[in-house]
Amino acid sequence: MADIFTPRLRVLSGSPDEVEVEALRQALGDLARAAERRRSIDGDRWGRVDDRYTPRPFNPRAFSAVPYH
Repeated sequence: MADIFTPRLRVLSGSPDEVEVEALRQALGDLARAAERRRSIDGDRWGRVDDRYTPRPFNPRAFSAVPYH
């Protein structure tokens, strides 16, 4: 699968076969994808786009024991 994280490789010396080159491309692409996920995920999840569409649990009786309620 070729995407923006899968590198293009050019062999300068040695004679690796296609399987070895593809395995290296896949490993480097996986590392790049993992690094991008770590960089793009905010630690406290503040401001995530998908949070706007996720229903939050609401309990109307959660604070009924509070005297000023």
